[in-house]
Amino acid sequence: MQGPILLGTVFLAAGGAALACALFTVQGNYKPKINREFLAEAGSLVIWNFGRALFGAGADVGVRSIGAHFSAVGYTLSFFFLLRCLLLLTGRQDLFHKSYIRVLLYLPFLVLLCGFVALPLFHPSGITWFYSRWGWIEISKPGLWDFFSVAITVCSWLFPAGCCCDGSEAPL
Repeated sequence: MQGPILLGTVFLAAGGAALACALFTVQGNYKPKINREFLAEAGSLVIWNFGRALFGAGADVGVRSIGAHFSAVGYTLSFFFLLRCLLLLTGRQDLFHKSYIRVLLYLPFLVLLCGFVALPLFHPSGITWFYSRWGWIEISKPGLWDFFSVAITVCSWLFPAGCCCDGSEAPL
């Protein structure tokens, strides 16, 4: 029983450290948009780590299920805010006003949220739970949502790289 509690404590400490680093970086100056986005990114990491802590240290299926859903919300939010932060860091704030960028930012977030949070609430058959000495393990069958998640991750790495195609850097 020590392993799941230790794992939950580590996840909660990681979330607290992310929030503390974001608050230290912002230092009360919420006027610049990048500071607000960075604080929102840290908040999504806190939600993600809180969900992982609940998932790992949960005593029964209900608590683990709630933790898995919290974790999925934090996971999808973290990619959403990461893309927004990267656009701001590259100096391309003008792209926020274009409709195709809004689709690229909001549609993957909504699809991942639907695939990892809403659909499992109504159809949880693809998940098997196992208990190990380190806590509960969720094993899911690979499906369309898993491949979509990998595609979103790869696009989130490649998309910001093409924002400054002329070789210029964003002014800091």
